[in-house]
Amino acid sequence: PGTITRDGMTLKEFNVSARIRDINMDATPDLFIRGGGDVHLQGDWPDIGLTGTVRITEALYTPEFDLLDLLADLTRPRVVIADDTPEADEVRGLPLDLTVLAQDNIRIENSHMNLSLDARMQITGTTAVPGVLGAVTLKRGVIDLLLHEFEITSGNINFTTPFEIDPSLDIKAETITRGEVIRFHITGRASRPNLLLSSDSGKSHSEIMTLLIGQDLTTGESDLGAMAMDYAKHAAARAAAQAIGARTDLIVVPFPVRHENENLLVGVGRQFGDRWKFMYYFGEKSEEGDVIELEYELNPKTDLRFRQNQDGTVSGGFRYRHTFN
Repeated sequence: PGTITRDGMTLKEFNVSARIRDINMDATPDLFIRGGGDVHLQGDWPDIGLTGTVRITEALYTPEFDLLDLLADLTRPRVVIADDTPEADEVRGLPLDLTVLAQDNIRIENSHMNLSLDARMQITGTTAVPGVLGAVTLKRGVIDLLLHEFEITSGNINFTTPFEIDPSLDIKAETITRGEVIRFHITGRASRPNLLLSSDSGKSHSEIMTLLIGQDLTTGESDLGAMAMDYAKHAAARAAAQAIGARTDLIVVPFPVRHENENLLVGVGRQFGDRWKFMYYFGEKSEEGDVIELEYELNPKTDLRFRQNQDGTVSGGFRYRHTFN
């Protein structure tokens, strides 16, 4: 509803409102959004603006890159707005003042990460040069980093400079390998993130890196060079696995995977529907046995898992994800 007034053939005033509900939109090939909102177009022509609230009820983003690439994709160089001239007004576009809300309804999924998050953002600027203020909170999820699956313990991405989009980061996650709890903490800006590794026993960065890729703990330069080469080899294998996954419906884990005291060489699996996932991991040696995992998502926070371990025993249980404030 609303009104548009004019003086003869000249537009004079806009006061139009729209209530949008349950709109599905494939924004890009890897981004699906469902939502609605209440928006208003109002003002005296040509100084009209778009205001209101947009509510995202579901969003799925499936980028084909890892976490550090995703952070880099969040950046944009500072935009300099032109002087106040008629030509500049045309370039600037429609003024914006929109609030975007998403309460635990955004998912980012690919072979490197599975994240759930919410957001409260303010879209400012114009349709030609939009600005962003606000915060994104990582509620839960897992990230493949340094050849291991880290579980998110907390995460905040804050947008504080609207026309130089380069949010500040505070993301924490942890994993367990060889009985050692390893944590990473990403800070800084998205354009230049800092990665801090730590462990319960106080190991150095080089010791933790060596531990994560499964080599003996040393701090020699030659060993660190070999470690870098090994990591590059695994990264290339992961890229090949991603290419296979893009052309098939298989999940391929091509590098050594270690669960506690198990030594596994490669994993192959498949997602069945929205909730079931099956994985088969081959042991590094034939006499060590293989591992079978079956996972069912009861709800966004709870998974039910069954597992045949490498030693032939069977285990299972629930995994519940909760963020403590």
